[in-house]
Amino acid sequence: MTQDLIPTTEDIAILNKLIEVDSSMLSAVKYNPESKILEAWFTSGARWAYHDVPFRVFKELLESDSQGSYMNSFIIGEYTEENLGKKRKR
Repeated sequence: MTQDLIPTTEDIAILNKLIEVDSSMLSAVKYNPESKILEAWFTSGARWAYHDVPFRVFKELLESDSQGSYMNSFIIGEYTEENLGKKRKR
């Protein structure tokens, strides 16, 4: 089992904050290190939570050349998922 990374001072600045990403699949992500929940906002308007995601995986997602591909390969279907609903258009 790979040991999880420990957040650096720079990392702490982005934790628990909504981070917009440049992806055709994702619009933003947010990570809570205490609960290890990764929230993902998709371009479709859907919002999902992924439970027990190690900080290392969140950091790799942000650093990935393709966040959508990374989500499909390493997060979706790998962690417990919770549908948080879809954003309503007003």
